[in-house]
Amino acid sequence: MTLSRVLDLSPVAPPGLATEPAGRRIEFTEIVRDAGMRNVVTARNLPDIRVHGGTRDFKVPAPGGPVYCISGTKLPANPGDLAREVLRRLAYGFGDYAAREVVARHHRDLQRAELTSEMESHEQARAARRAFSAGALRVKRALRECREASIGELAKMTGMAQPNVSRTVAALVEDGVVLVIKDGKRIICRLAPRSRR
Repeated sequence: MTLSRVLDLSPVAPPGLATEPAGRRIEFTEIVRDAGMRNVVTARNLPDIRVHGGTRDFKVPAPGGPVYCISGTKLPANPGDLAREVLRRLAYGFGDYAAREVVARHHRDLQRAELTSEMESHEQARAARRAFSAGALRVKRALRECREASIGELAKMTGMAQPNVSRTVAALVEDGVVLVIKDGKRIICRLAPRSRR
């Protein structure tokens, strides 16, 4: 599923009423798929959708549920854009329950993806700041020179206080830059293989 596009939220002209359906039938599940959305509807009777050559959308009341007849004269040629426009008209013009559920889920998925992306980029920025802090650069330089060292040895080599070295090493371990091995009471630090360059 591609979460590529927010649906156009501009107003939709209300559909008219008619007594006879017109146009070729299109399947709801295909429209949802072509729109790149997730079908969250489990109803037995999915909307009866038709695309016709007239200039106005209209609805035909029927015993199994209304028939939605959508004007095809201004529909986009691209199948994805066409499907999104059909869902938009169904949801906001006709007020169809199934279309509204699919569209609402799509917008929630877009928001969730955007939030996740923001969180990941924020975490990457934090990791980069930690990796390039003055203390981190000193620790990495020292480990490049001697291959491995204890926290105490790193404190002497960098001129940093031991608690600051411990915090810096912990952040570098969390970011995958430094590996630690316990040797009795000593903690031996090494640069991770990808960080030795």
